[in-house]
Amino acid sequence: MKLLRSMRFIFLTVIFSVLSFCNSVSASEETAPVESVILNAHSLELKAGETFQLTAVVSPENAEYEDLFYQVSNSEYDGPAATVAEVDPNTGLITAYGETEKRNVNPVEVSVYVTIGDSGPVKMDSCIVTVIEPTEPWYASVKDFKASPAGMNRVSLSWSPTQGADGYIILKNGVQIAYTTNQGSYMDENANSNAFDFYWIIPYSLTTGKGVLSRYVWAIGRVIDTVTDVEAVSLDGIRLSWTAAEGANEYVVLSKTNTPNASFNEPIRTVDLTVMDDQPEKGHVMFYWVYGLYRNPEGRIIASGGLSSYVWVIR
Repeated sequence: MKLLRSMRFIFLTVIFSVLSFCNSVSASEETAPVESVILNAHSLELKAGETFQLTAVVSPENAEYEDLFYQVSNSEYDGPAATVAEVDPNTGLITAYGETEKRNVNPVEVSVYVTIGDSGPVKMDSCIVTVIEPTEPWYASVKDFKASPAGMNRVSLSWSPTQGADGYIILKNGVQIAYTTNQGSYMDENANSNAFDFYWIIPYSLTTGKGVLSRYVWAIGRVIDTVTDVEAVSLDGIRLSWTAAEGANEYVVLSKTNTPNASFNEPIRTVDLTVMDDQPEKGHVMFYWVYGLYRNPEGRIIASGGLSSYVWVIR
């Protein structure tokens, strides 16, 4: 009899515990009406190109609502494209675009809305976004822009870094070929080896955009070595010889006497590695220099090498 009473007591205790648990779960699953939606910012100043992440905190935590979204809510504006800033309706990310002729609504009111039941979207909180322009227009330009041959089909570009630039836009023959964050150099690996390429550069800032287009520079993707081993021997005239310079298909010989204020004589051109100069008068001391040229298939001279060291001889 005592055993039966004990079992009844245990059974009733279990039933009571289960009912209590169910009631507590049911109570915890109950929802409450939305009391407030608070944004993490109510006033912002952004520069063109900057972003800011709006975040909405809904109270209480168990508040019931159908939807939550963000929207530009200025009372008077000609469509979203007219505003200087926009917001992602789902994430709340604000992007500042800056003021232009078409984007002229500044400041911008960005609001958070919630949809509750059948009542439609209700505005809960807002943030005023003002897009500020740089204190001065960005008229930056690149200085010391240079182009130099760096080998077959290679041209090396160099410049002095521009303060405030995040990168540089490289143009060749009027067309953009690269954007680089290198602060001072770029190698064009596809330069023309039979004609000049023309290059420009524009500094670029992530916040203020493009700077000023540089003056153009030009170069060819071909290097002409300096002529070496020049020799001069006095015979019936002056016989000159030298070692071939890589990249050259023609040579120019310069000469002058040691006479005070003497000018250079008419240059001698040759495709050979030797030449005879029979113009000097006997008894004169002659000085000679040689440099290489490259003519493209159309016959135009488009590259030259460095001037050799001089040699001298008495006629």
